[in-house]
Amino acid sequence: MNSAEYYKLYQQKASEAEEWAKYQQMLSEILNSLRDVVQEGAGTVNRKLDDLHEAIEQGIRGNAEFACSGREAAEDREGDISADPELSEAVRELEEKIERTRAKKHETEEDRDYYYSRYWQEREKERWER
Repeated sequence: MNSAEYYKLYQQKASEAEEWAKYQQMLSEILNSLRDVVQEGAGTVNRKLDDLHEAIEQGIRGNAEFACSGREAAEDREGDISADPELSEAVRELEEKIERTRAKKHETEEDRDYYYSRYWQEREKERWER
Protein backbone atom coordinates (compact mmCIF):
# COMPACT_ATOMS: atom_id res chain seq x y z
CA MET A 1 0.00 0.00 0.00
CA ASN A 2 1.08 3.56 -0.55
CA SER A 3 1.03 6.43 1.95
CA ALA A 4 -2.27 7.84 0.62
CA GLU A 5 -4.04 4.52 1.26
CA TYR A 6 -2.66 4.33 4.80
CA TYR A 7 -3.70 7.91 5.42
CA LYS A 8 -7.24 7.14 4.24
CA LEU A 9 -7.38 4.15 6.62
CA TYR A 10 -6.03 6.36 9.41
CA GLN A 11 -8.78 8.92 8.79
CA GLN A 12 -11.47 6.21 8.80
CA LYS A 13 -10.22 4.79 12.11
CA ALA A 14 -9.91 8.27 13.62
CA SER A 15 -13.53 8.95 12.70
CA GLU A 16 -14.64 5.59 14.10
CA ALA A 17 -12.75 6.22 17.35
CA GLU A 18 -14.49 9.57 17.69
CA GLU A 19 -17.88 7.93 17.19
CA TRP A 20 -17.10 5.26 19.80
CA ALA A 21 -16.05 8.00 22.23
CA LYS A 22 -19.32 9.88 21.67
CA TYR A 23 -21.34 6.68 22.12
CA GLN A 24 -19.46 5.84 25.32
CA GLN A 25 -20.08 9.35 26.65
CA MET A 26 -23.79 9.10 25.82
CA LEU A 27 -24.12 5.74 27.61
CA SER A 28 -22.27 7.10 30.65
CA GLU A 29 -24.59 10.10 30.78
CA ILE A 30 -27.64 7.80 30.63
CA LEU A 31 -26.24 5.67 33.46
CA ASN A 32 -25.49 8.72 35.60
CA SER A 33 -28.95 10.15 34.94
CA LEU A 34 -30.57 6.86 35.89
CA ARG A 35 -28.63 6.75 39.14
CA ASP A 36 -29.49 10.39 39.89
CA VAL A 37 -33.21 9.91 39.24
CA VAL A 38 -33.39 6.81 41.43
CA GLN A 39 -31.40 8.46 44.22
CA GLU A 40 -33.49 11.63 44.03
CA GLY A 41 -36.73 9.61 44.03
CA ALA A 42 -35.62 7.52 47.00
CA GLY A 43 -34.59 10.65 48.87
CA THR A 44 -37.98 12.26 48.28
CA VAL A 45 -39.82 9.15 49.45
CA ASN A 46 -37.60 8.85 52.52
CA ARG A 47 -38.15 12.50 53.46
CA LYS A 48 -41.91 12.00 53.20
CA LEU A 49 -41.65 8.86 55.33
CA ASP A 50 -39.69 10.82 57.93
CA ASP A 51 -42.33 13.57 57.92
CA LEU A 52 -45.10 10.99 58.23
CA HIS A 53 -43.31 9.22 61.06
CA GLU A 54 -42.88 12.48 62.92
CA ALA A 55 -46.55 13.37 62.42
CA ILE A 56 -47.64 9.93 63.64
CA GLU A 57 -45.44 10.21 66.71
CA GLN A 58 -46.88 13.64 67.50
CA GLY A 59 -50.43 12.36 67.07
CA ILE A 60 -50.18 9.12 69.05
CA ARG A 61 -48.04 9.93 72.04
CA GLY A 62 -48.73 7.63 74.88
CA ASN A 63 -50.09 4.72 72.82
CA ALA A 64 -47.33 2.08 72.77
CA GLU A 65 -48.97 -0.07 70.05
CA PHE A 66 -49.28 2.81 67.58
CA ALA A 67 -45.82 4.16 68.44
CA CYS A 68 -44.29 0.76 67.63
CA SER A 69 -46.15 0.68 64.28
CA GLY A 70 -44.89 4.18 63.52
CA ARG A 71 -41.29 3.16 64.14
CA GLU A 72 -41.70 0.08 61.94
CA ALA A 73 -43.13 2.20 59.13
CA ALA A 74 -40.18 4.58 59.37
CA GLU A 75 -37.76 1.67 58.99
CA ASP A 76 -39.23 0.78 55.58
CA ARG A 77 -37.17 3.24 53.64
CA GLU A 78 -36.46 3.37 49.95
CA GLY A 79 -33.07 1.98 49.04
CA ASP A 80 -30.71 2.55 46.19
CA ILE A 81 -30.71 0.92 42.76
CA SER A 82 -29.64 -2.43 44.21
CA ALA A 83 -32.96 -2.64 46.07
CA ASP A 84 -34.83 -3.13 42.78
CA PRO A 85 -33.79 -6.29 40.86
CA GLU A 86 -34.98 -4.98 37.49
CA LEU A 87 -33.18 -1.65 37.93
CA SER A 88 -30.08 -3.49 39.10
CA GLU A 89 -30.16 -5.64 35.96
CA ALA A 90 -30.62 -2.59 33.72
CA VAL A 91 -27.68 -0.83 35.38
CA ARG A 92 -25.50 -3.94 35.11
CA GLU A 93 -26.31 -4.32 31.40
CA LEU A 94 -25.62 -0.65 30.79
CA GLU A 95 -22.28 -0.89 32.61
CA GLU A 96 -21.36 -3.93 30.50
CA LYS A 97 -22.33 -2.07 27.32
CA ILE A 98 -20.14 0.86 28.38
CA GLU A 99 -17.23 -1.53 28.99
CA ARG A 100 -17.68 -3.19 25.56
CA THR A 101 -17.84 0.26 23.97
CA ARG A 102 -14.67 1.32 25.81
CA ALA A 103 -12.88 -1.80 24.53
CA LYS A 104 -14.07 -1.21 20.97
CA LYS A 105 -12.93 2.43 21.16
CA HIS A 106 -9.51 1.34 22.45
CA GLU A 107 -9.15 -1.24 19.68
CA THR A 108 -10.11 1.36 17.05
CA GLU A 109 -7.60 3.84 18.50
CA GLU A 110 -4.86 1.23 18.28
CA ASP A 111 -5.75 0.59 14.63
CA ARG A 112 -5.79 4.35 13.99
CA ASP A 113 -2.33 4.73 15.53
CA TYR A 114 -1.00 1.78 13.53
CA TYR A 115 -2.26 3.23 10.25
CA TYR A 116 -0.82 6.64 11.09
CA SER A 117 2.54 5.07 11.80
CA ARG A 118 2.40 3.12 8.53
CA TYR A 119 1.41 6.30 6.68
CA TRP A 120 4.55 8.08 7.91
CA GLN A 121 6.74 5.07 7.13
CA GLU A 122 5.40 4.84 3.59
CA ARG A 123 5.63 8.58 3.13
CA GLU A 124 9.31 8.56 4.09
CA LYS A 125 9.92 5.55 1.87
CA GLU A 126 8.22 7.27 -1.08
CA ARG A 127 10.22 10.43 -0.42
CA TRP A 128 13.53 8.53 -0.59
CA GLU A 129 12.46 6.68 -3.74
CA ARG A 130 11.98 9.93 -5.68
